[in-house]
Amino acid sequence: MKAVRAALRPGAKVGIIDRNGNGANHGLNHDVVVKEMADAGYRLVGTYTLTKADGQDYFLIFQVQ
Repeated sequence: MKAVRAALRPGAKVGIIDRNGNGANHGLNHDVVVKEMADAGYRLVGTYTLTKADGQDYFLIFQVQ
């Protein structure tokens, strides 16, 4: 995401939709995504849970710092 950041305008937003998991089951825990995005120069500006019955999906919005 560091390379993508260089192509974005200041203040641009990026959305990530995923599900909690350990990486082996096609998902990645919310906390890992937030940390890795912060390390790449983005800050979390919105968090939404999606309405699937299992409650595992999330939608995160980050803004370029």
